[in-house]
Amino acid sequence: MLVHPRPRRRGLDLALGAALLGLGLASCKWSASISSDPRPPPSARSVRPDATTVAVELSARDPDEVTVALRGSRRLVGAPTVELGPSGVAAQPLALASLPGDVYQGTLRGLPADGVLTLAVFGRDDRGDEVRAYAQLAAAAIAPDQVSEAAAPAGDLIVRLPPGALPERARVLIAPAIAPAPVDAGAQLLTGPYAVGATAGASLAQPAALELLVPRHVDGERLDRASLAVVRWSGAAWTPIGGTAIDSPHGLLVHAAIDALGTYALIGKVR
Repeated sequence: MLVHPRPRRRGLDLALGAALLGLGLASCKWSASISSDPRPPPSARSVRPDATTVAVELSARDPDEVTVALRGSRRLVGAPTVELGPSGVAAQPLALASLPGDVYQGTLRGLPADGVLTLAVFGRDDRGDEVRAYAQLAAAAIAPDQVSEAAAPAGDLIVRLPPGALPERARVLIAPAIAPAPVDAGAQLLTGPYAVGATAGASLAQPAALELLVPRHVDGERLDRASLAVVRWSGAAWTPIGGTAIDSPHGLLVHAAIDALGTYALIGKVR
């Protein structure tokens, strides 16, 4: 099992992610609306405030396929070009079909056993402006007879699975998600949210461990450690599941036990 390193968090402004697509994919085995950025990682070039953003929704129906659906915050003129491939490997074009509602959809087949996939979208909007969007997805194979780990693309979320937690051939999929709602008043969203799922409709047969790293830019002296909590999106609200703060060689992290996959984040109060 490949254990992903924990690199420093890239300086991407993920607040530019668009709203949920609402494509009616509730019947899918796993789906997530993930955040996209108009800049390629780890670029820091400026982006105009009214730039067209792209909402990206992923869904996994079997172990080896992920469906990618996207829609621009403004109408896209013609099908955009989408390239998707593992980091460090030449990206391959993804064929798209046009759907009602200015939505474009394609299917990625042959997921890698482990690694981070980068999705790049290029097109033009109805103003004639160039549209670029980038998003990342981490895929990790599971060893059913031993402890397995999977990490978010930025390395600030780790899920640790005991033997038998997921069936053989299942892959864990982790992607930066769009925050579906604000967190509780007084708290800040520190890490995430991340959509943590598995291919082929797999669900946890045993509890797993989740670790979220507090960003290094958070002032430790102003951080209320007692307020740190892992939260899960229930479909209507953020539900606290607690957690224990631990000082580690990588920084301050919060460890929590989870009994279901889903969308998770780390919140806390900074004075």
